[in-house]
This record gives sequence, C-alpha cells and structure tokens, in this order.
Amino acid sequence: MLLTAGTATAGAAEWRIEPSIGSGVGYADNPRLLPDVEQGYANYQTDLSLPMSYDDGRTSFSVLPRWMRAVFPQDSLLDRNDRYLSLTGQRRYETASWSASAGFVRDTTLTSELGLTGLQEVNRPHEALSLSLSPSLMLSDRTQIGARLDWSNHDYHHAEFTGLLDYQYSQVALTGSHVLLPQLQLSLQSSYGWLEVPDASTTSRYINASVGMLWQYSELWNAQFSVGPTRSETEADKSTGTIYSLGLKRQGLRSSLSVSLGRDVIPTGRGVLVTRDQALLSTQYSFTPRLNWTLSASYSRTEDAVAVAPGQDSRIDYTSLATSLRWQFASNWATLLSLQGQLQSYGYRDDSADAWSASLGLLWSPTARTWAR
Repeated sequence: MLLTAGTATAGAAEWRIEPSIGSGVGYADNPRLLPDVEQGYANYQTDLSLPMSYDDGRTSFSVLPRWMRAVFPQDSLLDRNDRYLSLTGQRRYETASWSASAGFVRDTTLTSELGLTGLQEVNRPHEALSLSLSPSLMLSDRTQIGARLDWSNHDYHHAEFTGLLDYQYSQVALTGSHVLLPQLQLSLQSSYGWLEVPDASTTSRYINASVGMLWQYSELWNAQFSVGPTRSETEADKSTGTIYSLGLKRQGLRSSLSVSLGRDVIPTGRGVLVTRDQALLSTQYSFTPRLNWTLSASYSRTEDAVAVAPGQDSRIDYTSLATSLRWQFASNWATLLSLQGQLQSYGYRDDSADAWSASLGLLWSPTARTWAR
C-alpha cells in the first residue's frame, strides 16, 4: 500500500554524525553568464558539511550545516563564501504526525537568480530564511489529510538600481489522499499564497487547486500526475491558468532514472510571481560499487504570471546539462570529476548567454559515528 502512517513505537534512541570535507580545482568560462563573453577563470574550492541526526522511533530531527568557499585569483569579485543551514524535525503518533523545518541560505545572485530573474550578473549577496510546519492525520488505513504552512524571506544586499527587490512569500496548503488500490493513490490539494514586496509597497496573490494520482507500476517503476486551475492577481490586474506535474521514476539496484514535466507559479527577486514551465531529467549508474556516474539535464521557461508592463516580453529560457564521475578509491576517500554547461536567453532582449565549467575534487568522508541508548 502506498500510504503509510507514522509509527508511535518508541525504540532505542540513535544519534548519528557524518562529516564530509571536499576540496578541488576548477575552471569556469563566463561565470556571470553574460552575452558575448568568453573569458575564463581558474578557481579553487572547499566544501565542508556536518550532518547530524537523532531518531528514537517517535521523535526525529536532523541538522545540516554546510559551508562552501570558492576563490577566483584572477577576479576576487567572483569569490564565493556560501553558507547553508537546514533543520528538520518530526513527531510521530499512532495516527498523526507533526513535521517542521527551517532553513538559512547565504549565497550570491550568481546562484540564486539563474533561470529566474536573469539578473545573476550583478553578483550581489543573497540571503534567504524559510520556515515550514506540516501536520498530518490518518482518518483510516487508506485515507490521510494534512496541512502545510510555509514562509520565506529573501534579502538582496547592496542591490540598489539592479532590479532586484527584497520580498516575503507565505503559503497555506491543504492536502488529502486516498489509496484506491494497493498500487494507486489519489490526492487533492489546494493552496493560497501571497507575495509582499515592502520596497515597492505591492502585494501579489495566488490560489490553486489540483487533483493527482500516484501509480506504483512495479517494484522498479512509479508514475505521478496532477493538474488543476490557478489564479494570480495584483492590485492592477489578474490572470488565470493551469498548473500540472507529470513524473516517471525507476529505481534499480545499480541505476536510477527520473523524468518530470511541470508548470507552477513561484515568486522571484523582481518582486513578481512568475509562471514556470520546467522539464527535468536525472539518471545515475553504478559501474562498480566504487565507480558511479550521474547525469542531469533541465530546461525552464519563466514569464510573469500577471503582466507588469503590457506588451513586454518577460520570458527567460534557461538550460543546464551536468555530468559527474565519482571514484571511491578508498574506504573514506573519493575523487569527483564534474562538467556543466548552461544557456540562458531573454524574451525582452535579442541575445543569449552560454557558460561552461569543469572541476576535479577530492572528498574525505570519515566513518559515520553513531551512539545508541
């Protein structure tokens, strides 16, 4: 059966810590993704993460701090000092559960704005804080209902006259699911969101409802589909449309494949809601237990959900292709070779930009430490 209830059985409590340290060298061509630019830069990278978790059968939580540093000797303005912190927790009862999460990100627009606003080249610091709370209740062994509350705040530092605006986005969602057959689950969802931009004194609103299904075709394959109407509005205008999601996954012993198509409505750093059409593909294959290959490809098109300037083409097309090869040459050591290409074009101006990068890194992952009581 696809639907599972939270267990209330308390077992031995287990703490787990699994640190990881990586360093490497790389080369990036046109890292600002500017049109008609082919200047390349060597760079040096360091990545440190320290995942920690606790689980006693009833209560679980995890903490994941991560720090990433990149140095570009030829242009210090490209240097990166990104910090990430995520916290998740869950409390499980016999027929109910509560989940909560919090996250903090400090990066730059070279990362946060790709494919969204097209303003990544301004290279300004970006900070985001997010909070989420999600209760769920099992009405029977086949039916479950739930709710979700999300809030996020995004700040762009020293971004005057760049077109980027600080914003807050909040969303409330109600969900329900029912197992119709052992391999087939139906779902309903409705959500309401609002985008606030203090500097522009504007508020945008968004509402949608969708119906979906999850089909577990076999032990290896599953498919999901959802579709529904949506409505976006500002003080000046409104628009209606359709959102959808279609996905196919295969999980084998040595390989995996995931393909998805979708359309959703999201906030961006321009202080407006945009409609995003997206196609994603990811696959991985293990040649041996120590040699693993991954490939990911994505395409997205965004445009204003409600036209800000009638007649202006706000479309942004973004394509990314990345591949990596990881070799675990010792129990705690691995090397990673990565390649990536990017292409971005704009509807409001007749040009496009492309970039590519390559890196070779060394990873050290000490044996995970666990404590049980």
